[in-house]
Amino acid sequence: MLFLRNEPILQVMKLLKGVLSVCALLLVGGCAGFGIFSARTPGTVYVVYCIDTEPNSFNDDLFSQRLNLSAFAPHSIVDQTFETGFRDSLMDSFGHPVIFTWFLMTTEAFRQTPEGLNAIPEIFLKHFRSKSSTFGDEIAWHYHHSDWYLDRARNRSRWNPLHTFSDSIYRDAPDRKLALDQLAAFIYLNRLYPAGYRAGWNWENTDFSNWLDSLIPFDYSNDWDSVADSVMLYHPSVDNLFKAGGLHRSIVRCVDRPDTAYVRLLFERAGKGENVILAHYTHNYGGANTSNNTLKARAQLMHGYLTRYSRAFGVMFKYCSASGAVNLLQRQSCPDTFALSVSWAPDERKVSAAFDDDVFGTPIVCYETNHGRIEGAFMTPMALSGGWEYCFSDSAPVRFVLAAVSTCGQQFITELPVSRE
Repeated sequence: MLFLRNEPILQVMKLLKGVLSVCALLLVGGCAGFGIFSARTPGTVYVVYCIDTEPNSFNDDLFSQRLNLSAFAPHSIVDQTFETGFRDSLMDSFGHPVIFTWFLMTTEAFRQTPEGLNAIPEIFLKHFRSKSSTFGDEIAWHYHHSDWYLDRARNRSRWNPLHTFSDSIYRDAPDRKLALDQLAAFIYLNRLYPAGYRAGWNWENTDFSNWLDSLIPFDYSNDWDSVADSVMLYHPSVDNLFKAGGLHRSIVRCVDRPDTAYVRLLFERAGKGENVILAHYTHNYGGANTSNNTLKARAQLMHGYLTRYSRAFGVMFKYCSASGAVNLLQRQSCPDTFALSVSWAPDERKVSAAFDDDVFGTPIVCYETNHGRIEGAFMTPMALSGGWEYCFSDSAPVRFVLAAVSTCGQQFITELPVSRE
């Protein structure tokens, strides 16, 4: 059979062959007609809404005062965020309503108030613990590292932030003990181990960071100038909080009042195939009416940004808790349950826990002293068995709890009665 040579057809075939060859070589691309487009699968934007949950006001110049807890009353600014209609009006790309992580404040100054050290966790959990669970919200810890001491600039004593974590003594206890006892009281009084943390005034130093790395897996304090804006999540160095290193805690960038440029940047990164966390924080300050509820207004404003850039970049966004976002980003495999095997030897005044790979950091003992103060202590590793133990002094407490948190943020708390001899 005779084939006629048709030059125009041959040229077109050569052109098609060349285009197909280029498309085959572009691993991150694809073809549409004679054009080339990105075929990379977009990532997901995990959105975390953090709320530093505090009294409406506090006077640092007064040693003792009543706390203004009106934000937690019925129909208040906090109460309104649990309205089903409000939640359902803010749906993510997967059809799930907005989620909040409530960072409940404790600080040494609250010990001197009529409402007490546990005022904020107590009133919040009393009214909203069940509702928080229903909506998938998370309860976390917001600690203001402070004490009453002389402010030399003002030449008077007041409640001042502490900038040390080196066993320096201020009013009546070393700074490290103040922090551990605050966390122990949070756990003991509320039967809740917080997996998430946000620092008051966003203050941490390297000593505090190393301490926190034995206790809490998810840290949303990073709104720091010392860390580049592009660093979304990192594990800190033992030598420098602001550099990546070998510690285990996940530090997440969490910004106040994110603007459209920041939100757009994260959606752009997700559009190129990267999963990202968009974390932002605010406080529970503001009015008690729908018209000026700042918590709802921030959530609605952010939702507008999210839906706009989700459409613009073809990227899905998902509302998450603080723990949930990191677990998704790091593809953490979490067990269905988390529990330790615990034993108590009354003759030795010793409590011990068997080793568990899922434990983050070190379990702690939270106990009530004979004077009614809640204190905390790290358990000690046992060299032979690989577990942990803690021996009480002769002045044993009335009761204590052993508490731990998993690498995924699951809590374990058990109460063991202790009889004084």
